[in-house]
Amino acid sequence: MRDIQILQQTIENQCPDIHKKRLRSLMLATKAVLDGSNLTLTKIGRALSTLIPQ
Repeated sequence: MRDIQILQQTIENQCPDIHKKRLRSLMLATKAVLDGSNLTLTKIGRALSTLIPQ
């Protein structure tokens, strides 16, 4: 998704000291919310399980 790429680049530029794994977690959670359209902890967790390869 292009919007996720733009957000990630913006965060990397504005917060150059952010840890790579923290940025990845933030991007996965953001994608889960965008795909699921619901902002509840349970729904984010369920959406994350489909995004993370086993």
